[in-house]
Amino acid sequence: MARILVVDDSMFMRLMIKNILSEIGHEIVAEAPNGLEAISLFILT
Repeated sequence: MARILVVDDSMFMRLMIKNILSEIGHEIVAEAPNGLEAISLFILT
């Protein structure tokens, strides 16, 4: 399935999104609380 970078400012929402996506077979490669950190993580992964 897909490799996913989860981005949301709410830690609770990131957790919920990660759980749902993992349950249906997607790989969560990283998570970030904001767009700037997400871009940095995207470049690194």
